[in-house]
Amino acid sequence: MLKAIESLSTEMFVIHYGKTDEKETISRMLDSLLNGKQFENGIDIGAGNGSVTAPIHSRCRHLDILDIVKHYNDVLAFKFPDVNIINTDVLDYNFEKKYDIILFSHVLYYLPEEQWATITEKLYQQLNRNGLLILIHMKFDPMHLLFEKISKHYGYHYMLFDDFKAQLSNLPKPEIYSYDMKTFFRPMDDIRLYLTNLFRLDDDKYLDQCADEIDQFKARLIEEDNIKYLPGYNEIMIFKKSE
Repeated sequence: MLKAIESLSTEMFVIHYGKTDEKETISRMLDSLLNGKQFENGIDIGAGNGSVTAPIHSRCRHLDILDIVKHYNDVLAFKFPDVNIINTDVLDYNFEKKYDIILFSHVLYYLPEEQWATITEKLYQQLNRNGLLILIHMKFDPMHLLFEKISKHYGYHYMLFDDFKAQLSNLPKPEIYSYDMKTFFRPMDDIRLYLTNLFRLDDDKYLDQCADEIDQFKARLIEEDNIKYLPGYNEIMIFKKSE
């Protein structure tokens, strides 16, 4: 399981995020949303290579980073030499303290759908009073039809965001901020090859069963200045612990 998650995580950064502007967009939004705020203890769960950790790191006196993947430890230690890195599965981790801010960005895809609401509630309970749980997730993406159809083959998990939010009735109503992202493609890019690599398929033959979804994927591509991009739509949910 660990090797599978490590492979999925690292390949996603190289194949997908290398083509998008999303990490820069998230960082700008977090800087704006957290402007003027400071925290004693924070944790970034599923930080990957730390591409959106900086807005939290700069505002926390003590920061933990929890990620099951050890591949990024050296990069994280170089970027943030004062953080405490914890390599374990968030589902199994027994938290030793509570936090003033928890960042949980694009992690749920690696977890079984039936545990999404449970882990979100668990994290909320780890907040100190007035603490913030920041959850970032795909609201709608033109690839979601492919995600749903191929999910059983490539190890990610997917649920429409509105369906997920409906399961969070035990939590207080969050503040919600939407943002757009773009996944860029050059004219010579092979869409089938991109999808084959992204979904870690043995070859592209399985995509023959997804012809309609791929046609919808291509139909949503927008071309500007000889560059095509696929728009995506995501949300930042901020839960505040008031009790």
